[in-house]
Amino acid sequence: MHTGGLAGFDGAQESALDLLGELALRYSGEVGAGARSYAELAGRSSVTFSDVVRAARDNTRPKFCCGRQPGRAGTARFHGAC
Repeated sequence: MHTGGLAGFDGAQESALDLLGELALRYSGEVGAGARSYAELAGRSSVTFSDVVRAARDNTRPKFCCGRQPGRAGTARFHGAC
């Protein structure tokens, strides 16, 4: 049995898996860019593990823009949609 079965899933649509892969690539790219920024701010040319951890934490917080706060349907817009 593969992991999906252990988690209670029998299958997945290919489009959902494609989207999940795209989101994982985007997330890892954003974490990498953030980690590089932290290293540069510290005056280093190479990234450390703590740079990656900080960047990952930055990318797990909801990001809202346009002065709107989350709460009501349709009132919050994520950065990716702006």
